Amino acid sequence: MGSCNCDVVVIGAGISGLTAAYQLMKKDPSLSVTILEAKDRIGGRTKSGEVMTVNGREKFDTGGQWVSSCQSHVMSLLAELGLETYLQNTVGDNVMMLSDGRRLQYPGLIPPLPVHQLIDVHLFINKLESMRTQVPAIDATLCPHAREWDAMTLQQFIDGQNWFAAAGEIITAICRTVFGADPAHMSLLYMLHYLNAAGGLDPIVSTTYGGGQETKVKGGAWQICERLIERIGEENLRLSSPVQSVEQDETNACVRTVGGLEYKCRYVIISTPPKQTASIDFTPALPREKTHMLRRMIPGQISKVLVTYKEAFWREAGLSGSGLTSGLLSIVEDGCSNICSPALVGFIGGGEHQATSLQDSDSRRSAVLSSLCDLFGDAALDYLDYTELDWMDEKYNEGGPVSVGLPGMLTNNVVQLRTPFRRVHFAGTESATMWCGFMNGAVQAGQRAANEVLFEVRPQAVSTVDLDHLDPGTTTRAWQCEFDAQRQRRYISIRNWTIGIGSVCVAVVIIRRVYSEQLHLSLLSGVMVGGGSLLSMATDWAACMRKKSLSILDGYYTHGCYN
Repeated sequence: MGSCNCDVVVIGAGISGLTAAYQLMKKDPSLSVTILEAKDRIGGRTKSGEVMTVNGREKFDTGGQWVSSCQSHVMSLLAELGLETYLQNTVGDNVMMLSDGRRLQYPGLIPPLPVHQLIDVHLFINKLESMRTQVPAIDATLCPHAREWDAMTLQQFIDGQNWFAAAGEIITAICRTVFGADPAHMSLLYMLHYLNAAGGLDPIVSTTYGGGQETKVKGGAWQICERLIERIGEENLRLSSPVQSVEQDETNACVRTVGGLEYKCRYVIISTPPKQTASIDFTPALPREKTHMLRRMIPGQISKVLVTYKEAFWREAGLSGSGLTSGLLSIVEDGCSNICSPALVGFIGGGEHQATSLQDSDSRRSAVLSSLCDLFGDAALDYLDYTELDWMDEKYNEGGPVSVGLPGMLTNNVVQLRTPFRRVHFAGTESATMWCGFMNGAVQAGQRAANEVLFEVRPQAVSTVDLDHLDPGTTTRAWQCEFDAQRQRRYISIRNWTIGIGSVCVAVVIIRRVYSEQLHLSLLSGVMVGGGSLLSMATDWAACMRKKSLSILDGYYTHGCYN
């Protein structure tokens, strides 16, 4: 059994772990850092796959792909690493196919659903937006409805809110791509917490400015980890080194791998997905609350499909390449590379993934191509190359794109995901407070964990900006003050409405008692004479509501949400 000594051991060589190692060495080059990665590759939930295109063999992202101009952490890192981005294509009509079999093609972002369905979708989204503002990303337990919402699945909430199927089918398609899970398999509180970390549903699903799918990295997001390891140094990386145990005392920690190697260090940063972190044997044991959370966050079920073509036929047909279905491919997007190699990218997630995972590859490919034909026409069959990555088969990930919170998970305090345990600190995108689940969340969490360690070993290397993120309580208290202020404003608004409506009711009662007979005659006359006007007013109201719904819904239906 061999042993090595260093200052810090980082477990996991994905974006979060490598960002933490990079931050440590950038802030203090004298620190010795060792990175242990269980796989035989770096990248975590980013990965490249080589496919045939019109421009020859080319590497595409088969894992995390999209970034946004409003994701400050990852965008700053990309600039530092010399990586550029290009815009996701949004030119052309979008396509939607729901369970009724209709193919809806529409310009802009709003599908031509019937007015009553659009209103239903609008009201549901408004309800979600109102609720998610009550769930702080820093600590979901501060929500006054935390236990009630954490005991409920998102599907139960959908069933209790919607009159028509369209809203539920749209949300299900989004969930299958964003989380790799159906609404029936996640906590409502977890969903609201996730939305609030990104600023709402619109930023998560949108490909327009500031949306989560606004831009892609030229050459692929898989390059992020490649560039990071170049700066860190490959001599500090140990591949094929799954961690078995972490022991610590008052002065040091010892990390042991399955292969029998020991790494003695002062501090440890763990950036692995929650399920993998829970599989490590800790001495002393992790706090019960932290263990509970780690075990109740499971990886989503998702496959990413990439199909290349000789021509971008969908663009020539006036389509953007963006599609949403309630069937096999929940979300499809234009996947053309930065050198204009035509491609479509789609996702099989949640229940659809589970249903097709036992099929042979040829049957699944046929089903995918058939789904693409339904969306974009028969030209989808004339493809150059087809590749599919089932993230359930990725050892030490066993799913993606993010770990999903089961009901009852967040009630035990989401802060536990990132709270240090003695000499062990925790990164990983699930522990982020901004864009958790995205690559931005991975960068933010990695930088935060590194700054926590730096504050212990080299406090002079940590700036005041770095320190802003080290005390969750400060942000929590600030959020609580803002929430109290919002609650007071809502109370005043409700009070004013109550007084106003009560006054009107009292006035109506008085009028009816004093002028009952005259009032009835007047109302009857008004109905007889003004029936046509009332009908006209109702028609105008419906048209106005549809126009308002189209305006408000703008931004909710451009999809492509793999993080």
